[in-house]
Amino acid sequence: MLPLMMILRFLRHVLTGSPGAREALEKHSRKVICVEAPLGPIVVYITDDGFVEPYTGGDQPSLIIKVTPDVALNWLKEGEIASKGVRIEGDAQFASDLSRIIGMLDWDYEEDMAKIFGDVIAHRLGEMLRGFGRWMSGARESMKSSVSDYLSEESRLLVTPVGVEMFTRGVDEVSDGVNRLEKRVSEMTRMRRDS
Repeated sequence: MLPLMMILRFLRHVLTGSPGAREALEKHSRKVICVEAPLGPIVVYITDDGFVEPYTGGDQPSLIIKVTPDVALNWLKEGEIASKGVRIEGDAQFASDLSRIIGMLDWDYEEDMAKIFGDVIAHRLGEMLRGFGRWMSGARESMKSSVSDYLSEESRLLVTPVGVEMFTRGVDEVSDGVNRLEKRVSEMTRMRRDS
């Protein structure tokens, strides 16, 4: 329960700094969301003022978000939490709105760090975090390329685009040959019947 309270406190803080996202959430007040995570379900509801609080009632959730353990792996591979590893059930419009609202969240972490460490250190930490983000992005692309190269070139578990094209061309040639042979056999059968 303590990690959930910390997450919700952080979310409240971010929503306070994102009035547009909070206003959009207000339109869905009283809706219940259940996140079925690997460590257990998290059930929350949207308050009338656009915040998110723990839910202990018995109402059926408007939205169920099922998160599998491979979400982190997909995040590392794809760089974003996409549909891989996440299944959504329930109100489709609410799910779409929620996705848009999450994109509206704006956390000014430098300002928060400045309150603790001061402006200069916060700015330097922010630069470090942005640099780390750029490095992670580059490392992810490099890793994706290396894994792809290994799977296609070294281990031959994946086929290259050229290999697919050659295979397709070969299948087309065999198919054309079979069609020509079938026509010849039909023609020879017809000629034999006629004579």
